[in-house]
Amino acid sequence: STGSAVLSDISALTYDYKYEYKKLHQRLNHAYTMDKALEVFVSYNGGIKPDTSDFESISVRHESQDFSYIVGKINLARLAASSWVSDPNASVILTEKQEF
Repeated sequence: STGSAVLSDISALTYDYKYEYKKLHQRLNHAYTMDKALEVFVSYNGGIKPDTSDFESISVRHESQDFSYIVGKINLARLAASSWVSDPNASVILTEKQEF
């Protein structure tokens, strides 16, 4: 509980205890990349329509007057560079099928 954690911290202070942060000093070589294909759900209504040529593949596409969407794979760099992603009428959601 929170009470016991606070009591433990106060007790640690009285004994001049220092907490360890082992992960702080680890050298984790994580690489940042924009070269990754992600499966996304893109919904849009009015405004700018997503350019389907930005997608590597499209598994589902639906267009109607009230609501339109695309489910497909798109490269992260291409997604970030697209003009339609910043449109207030567009929404991008990652699907569950991500493999990292």
